[in-house]
Amino acid sequence: MFLRPTCPDEVFKTIFMLKNTNSVGPDELSTKILKISADIIALVMSHLINLSFEHGIFPNKLKFYMIKPLHKQGDKTLMNKYRPMALLPVISKIFEKIFKKRLISFLDKFSIIRDEQFGFQTNKSTTLAIYNLVKDISQLIDIRKPAVVMFFDMTKAFDHVDHKTLLEKCNCYGIRGTALDWIKSYLENRQQFVRIDSLVNDEMMSFDSSTRVNTFGVPQGSVLGPILFLLYINDLPEISQYRSILFADDISILISSNKEGLENEINLTIESVVEWLESNNLQVNLDKTTYVQFQNYNNKKMGLTVKHKNKTIKESDTVKFLGVTIDRNCNWKSHIENVCNKLNRFVYVLYRLSRITGQKAALAAYHGYVLSVLRYGLLIWGNSTDFNKAFIVQKKCLRAIYGKKQTDSCKPLFKKSKIMTLVSMYILEAAIHVKSNPNLYKKAGNIVNFDIRNKERLVLPKHNSALYSKNCHIMTIKVYNCIPHEIKQLPLKLFKHKLKYWLTENVFYSINDFFNYKRMNYKLNYEIANEF
Repeated sequence: MFLRPTCPDEVFKTIFMLKNTNSVGPDELSTKILKISADIIALVMSHLINLSFEHGIFPNKLKFYMIKPLHKQGDKTLMNKYRPMALLPVISKIFEKIFKKRLISFLDKFSIIRDEQFGFQTNKSTTLAIYNLVKDISQLIDIRKPAVVMFFDMTKAFDHVDHKTLLEKCNCYGIRGTALDWIKSYLENRQQFVRIDSLVNDEMMSFDSSTRVNTFGVPQGSVLGPILFLLYINDLPEISQYRSILFADDISILISSNKEGLENEINLTIESVVEWLESNNLQVNLDKTTYVQFQNYNNKKMGLTVKHKNKTIKESDTVKFLGVTIDRNCNWKSHIENVCNKLNRFVYVLYRLSRITGQKAALAAYHGYVLSVLRYGLLIWGNSTDFNKAFIVQKKCLRAIYGKKQTDSCKPLFKKSKIMTLVSMYILEAAIHVKSNPNLYKKAGNIVNFDIRNKERLVLPKHNSALYSKNCHIMTIKVYNCIPHEIKQLPLKLFKHKLKYWLTENVFYSINDFFNYKRMNYKLNYEIANEF
């Protein structure tokens, strides 16, 4: 790995890529101050960074960081009810971002990060990780093979990274010389202290702990920490013959075998994973580790005894994986119920906001909260039979903003506010997914003797079960094939813009409305052509 020198222009751009935050680290500097002085300090910063790269040394002054405890929930007198928030010197993030750019370029060039890993990478997301897992589960059920997924829970994985082991792995991946020296310098002799703010005699005061050297873990809140963790855990999928889906420290393994040998395969997989984690100084929480048997409604669950060293692993019918609740029948009823519960509580908030501060503020709240809840994982659960329940809640939110009655139609409101219906949001998510991941699909043009007029049409895989015919992979194909041809031909950025505009103009209330709209257009165009 070659550490290419930086320049003032790159430093200047890197400074302006930093997020605007009011929080400051132990250096008491904010990103705002750096951005104001960026044109003045860029030259000096580039010289310092180049010296750092040349000698493979990360400055000691940038290794100090401050920990602030943030209360999660429950009893405030219990330490385990707090999570640590690390605040690093803002200048260290510039060093890290410029090094990370070179590290990512090296990792991508040689495809070092495994395909099973979906965390902290460009063009990969939690939705894509869930999509791949659900697609694989559906395929196994379609061919009537047992499908069991183990969901492992790791304990403070980032804090248990062994520096020596990490450096050995980096060396194996080709990160050597001054690049490896720089990572070693970056990790060693990192010092932290805890700061607690407290109100004393009506005055806010800060209390600092003594400074301690951290000999394990990657710095949380840092730019490089997540990527170094991916390298640390990169060889985990090699220990199992079964499909793994990783999102940083979230591990799921899809196990399939004949019914007689399934229980043994599950127990062997658990043993292998636990052994690998322990040999890498990582810990698995078996109390929170669970497994789910996925199946059709017609099939009965198998009685499995899953354990590790006399510790029984519990079975669940539902599991929350990367923020989406997955149930054993993949019908998404539990997740949609959670979505509806969140949004039903927010309907009155929108109503009050609209009455007190006006519709503009209420619409801002809708886009800030309601839209984010509805969009998350929509690609996965958007074809559920319970989908309409979430759509009803979306319409409730819109009526609350505009002060409409329950019997009033929402179609004019969707058009007026330029808000897409939940159906249209699903269509947009599905179409963008296909456009962004063409490698996951086959085009008709690639098949010999296929009608050349339909060469851009995506091919539906053969399937046997109703579950597979409704899964996210099949539905993305059906949706994309019905997108207007003139929009499909556009490049991705323009494709998103035009499709969003088209969906906003055509207020679809169901997926069948969308499919029938396309069929009606085909019929209309055919009749017009015949007239001429």
